[in-house]
Amino acid sequence: MSARDRVLAALLTGAGTGRVRYAPGTVASACAAGILYALDLADLPWWGAFPLACAAGGINVACGGWIERRYRAKDPGEVVIDEFAGQWLALALPLRHSHPLVAYPLGVALFRILDIWKPLGARRLERLPRGWGILFDDVLSGGYACLILWGVSLLL
Repeated sequence: MSARDRVLAALLTGAGTGRVRYAPGTVASACAAGILYALDLADLPWWGAFPLACAAGGINVACGGWIERRYRAKDPGEVVIDEFAGQWLALALPLRHSHPLVAYPLGVALFRILDIWKPLGARRLERLPRGWGILFDDVLSGGYACLILWGVSLLL
Protein backbone atom coordinates (compact mmCIF):
# COMPACT_ATOMS: atom_id res chain seq x y z
CA MET A 1 0.00 0.00 0.00
CA SER A 2 1.37 3.42 -0.95
CA ALA A 3 1.90 6.23 1.55
CA ARG A 4 -1.11 8.05 0.04
CA ASP A 5 -3.28 4.97 0.53
CA ARG A 6 -2.13 4.61 4.14
CA VAL A 7 -3.02 8.25 4.87
CA LEU A 8 -6.43 7.85 3.22
CA ALA A 9 -7.10 4.63 5.13
CA ALA A 10 -6.16 6.33 8.41
CA LEU A 11 -8.50 9.25 7.69
CA LEU A 12 -11.38 7.13 6.48
CA THR A 13 -11.17 4.64 9.34
CA GLY A 14 -11.02 7.39 11.95
CA ALA A 15 -7.40 6.60 12.85
CA GLY A 16 -8.34 2.95 13.17
CA THR A 17 -11.54 3.32 15.22
CA GLY A 18 -13.40 1.67 12.36
CA ARG A 19 -11.27 -1.43 12.75
CA VAL A 20 -12.32 -2.26 16.31
CA ARG A 21 -13.97 -5.64 16.59
CA TYR A 22 -17.32 -4.65 18.11
CA ALA A 23 -19.49 -1.61 17.33
CA PRO A 24 -16.97 0.35 15.23
CA GLY A 25 -19.57 3.00 14.39
CA THR A 26 -20.30 3.60 18.06
CA VAL A 27 -16.60 3.75 18.92
CA ALA A 28 -16.07 6.22 16.07
CA SER A 29 -19.03 8.35 17.23
CA ALA A 30 -17.70 8.45 20.79
CA CYS A 31 -14.26 9.38 19.46
CA ALA A 32 -15.77 12.16 17.31
CA ALA A 33 -17.65 13.50 20.35
CA GLY A 34 -14.42 13.35 22.38
CA ILE A 35 -12.55 15.34 19.74
CA LEU A 36 -15.31 17.95 19.68
CA TYR A 37 -15.30 18.12 23.49
CA ALA A 38 -11.53 18.68 23.51
CA LEU A 39 -11.92 21.43 20.92
CA ASP A 40 -14.72 22.97 23.00
CA LEU A 41 -12.37 23.08 25.99
CA ALA A 42 -10.07 25.08 23.72
CA ASP A 43 -12.92 27.57 23.07
CA LEU A 44 -14.20 26.29 19.74
CA PRO A 45 -17.19 28.52 18.87
CA TRP A 46 -20.62 26.87 19.09
CA TRP A 47 -20.91 26.71 15.30
CA GLY A 48 -17.45 25.15 14.93
CA ALA A 49 -18.84 21.64 14.58
CA PHE A 50 -20.35 22.53 11.18
CA PRO A 51 -16.98 23.03 9.42
CA LEU A 52 -15.68 19.82 11.00
CA ALA A 53 -18.71 17.91 9.69
CA CYS A 54 -18.31 19.48 6.25
CA ALA A 55 -14.60 18.61 6.13
CA ALA A 56 -15.25 14.99 7.11
CA GLY A 57 -18.09 14.77 4.61
CA GLY A 58 -15.97 16.30 1.86
CA ILE A 59 -13.19 13.78 2.46
CA ASN A 60 -15.77 10.98 2.41
CA VAL A 61 -17.31 12.08 -0.90
CA ALA A 62 -13.96 12.84 -2.55
CA CYS A 63 -12.71 9.36 -1.64
CA GLY A 64 -15.93 7.49 -2.49
CA GLY A 65 -14.53 5.74 -5.55
CA TRP A 66 -11.30 4.88 -3.74
CA ILE A 67 -13.34 3.42 -0.85
CA GLU A 68 -15.31 1.15 -3.16
CA ARG A 69 -12.18 -0.03 -4.97
CA ARG A 70 -10.02 -0.46 -1.87
CA TYR A 71 -12.60 -2.17 0.36
CA ARG A 72 -14.61 -3.85 -2.43
CA ALA A 73 -17.87 -2.69 -0.84
CA LYS A 74 -20.22 0.24 -1.23
CA ASP A 75 -20.28 1.15 2.48
CA PRO A 76 -17.63 -0.90 4.31
CA GLY A 77 -18.00 -1.06 8.08
CA GLU A 78 -14.46 0.02 8.80
CA VAL A 79 -14.90 3.33 6.96
CA VAL A 80 -16.29 5.55 9.74
CA ILE A 81 -15.53 9.08 8.57
CA ASP A 82 -19.24 9.31 7.78
CA GLU A 83 -19.96 8.63 11.47
CA PHE A 84 -17.59 11.46 12.39
CA ALA A 85 -19.47 13.84 10.06
CA GLY A 86 -22.88 12.75 11.34
CA GLN A 87 -21.82 12.90 14.99
CA TRP A 88 -20.34 16.37 14.62
CA LEU A 89 -23.55 17.50 12.96
CA ALA A 90 -25.60 15.96 15.78
CA LEU A 91 -23.62 18.02 18.30
CA ALA A 92 -23.51 21.22 16.24
CA LEU A 93 -25.89 23.34 18.32
CA PRO A 94 -24.95 25.30 21.47
CA LEU A 95 -26.58 22.86 23.92
CA ARG A 96 -23.24 21.08 24.25
CA HIS A 97 -21.69 24.23 25.80
CA SER A 98 -24.39 24.85 28.37
CA HIS A 99 -25.02 21.23 29.35
CA PRO A 100 -22.02 19.15 28.20
CA LEU A 101 -22.67 16.27 30.62
CA VAL A 102 -26.12 15.89 29.06
CA ALA A 103 -25.45 16.87 25.46
CA TYR A 104 -22.44 14.72 24.62
CA PRO A 105 -23.72 11.34 25.89
CA LEU A 106 -27.24 12.06 24.67
CA GLY A 107 -25.90 13.23 21.31
CA VAL A 108 -23.85 10.06 20.83
CA ALA A 109 -26.74 7.82 21.89
CA LEU A 110 -29.31 9.63 19.72
CA PHE A 111 -27.07 9.67 16.69
CA ARG A 112 -26.22 5.98 16.98
CA ILE A 113 -29.86 4.97 17.47
CA LEU A 114 -30.94 7.03 14.47
CA ASP A 115 -28.00 5.87 12.34
CA ILE A 116 -28.86 2.23 13.01
CA TRP A 117 -32.63 2.72 12.71
CA LYS A 118 -32.35 4.90 9.55
CA PRO A 119 -35.64 6.83 9.92
CA LEU A 120 -37.54 8.93 7.39
CA GLY A 121 -35.65 8.45 4.17
CA ALA A 122 -32.16 7.70 5.45
CA ARG A 123 -32.16 4.18 4.02
CA ARG A 124 -33.00 5.52 0.54
CA LEU A 125 -30.04 7.89 0.71
CA GLU A 126 -27.68 4.90 1.01
CA ARG A 127 -28.44 4.13 -2.65
CA LEU A 128 -26.72 7.30 -3.86
CA PRO A 129 -23.51 6.63 -5.81
CA ARG A 130 -20.00 6.55 -4.41
CA GLY A 131 -19.25 8.56 -1.27
CA TRP A 132 -22.62 10.32 -1.33
CA GLY A 133 -24.51 7.19 -0.30
CA ILE A 134 -21.98 6.40 2.41
CA LEU A 135 -22.32 9.91 3.82
CA PHE A 136 -25.88 11.14 3.51
CA ASP A 137 -27.66 8.55 5.65
CA ASP A 138 -25.34 9.59 8.50
CA VAL A 139 -25.83 13.30 7.76
CA LEU A 140 -29.60 12.88 7.89
CA SER A 141 -29.39 10.89 11.13
CA GLY A 142 -27.05 13.55 12.56
CA GLY A 143 -29.48 16.27 11.49
CA TYR A 144 -32.38 14.50 13.20
CA ALA A 145 -30.32 14.05 16.37
CA CYS A 146 -29.33 17.73 16.25
CA LEU A 147 -32.97 18.79 16.04
CA ILE A 148 -33.94 16.53 18.93
CA LEU A 149 -31.07 17.91 21.04
CA TRP A 150 -32.14 21.42 20.14
CA GLY A 151 -35.67 20.58 21.31
CA VAL A 152 -34.23 19.27 24.57
CA SER A 153 -32.28 22.52 25.00
CA LEU A 154 -35.52 24.48 24.69
CA LEU A 155 -37.03 22.38 27.48
CA LEU A 156 -34.02 22.90 29.76
